[in-house]
Amino acid sequence: MNFSHYPSLQEQYLYIYDALSEYITCGDTCIEATSSSIANKIQALKNIERNKSGYQHEFEVNEWVFMHQVFESVKSHSKTCIDRKVASLF
Repeated sequence: MNFSHYPSLQEQYLYIYDALSEYITCGDTCIEATSSSIANKIQALKNIERNKSGYQHEFEVNEWVFMHQVFESVKSHSKTCIDRKVASLF
């Protein structure tokens, strides 16, 4: 069998990591797959509350999640580098 059209194992792990990270950070962001629920979600995104559309709000949430993940990654990497540096002194 030819499995070349399937995502690589790394891509699968990244997808699962991203999905779990989103769930932990944002909660359930699932949209039911019925035409009425999708239409309702689109309408809600078009609504403007406090001078922002639902789209703008979703973008801000997504941007916050992304920046939080970047910050955590940098913080983790920095700690690893500092730990190595300290260990090399002894």
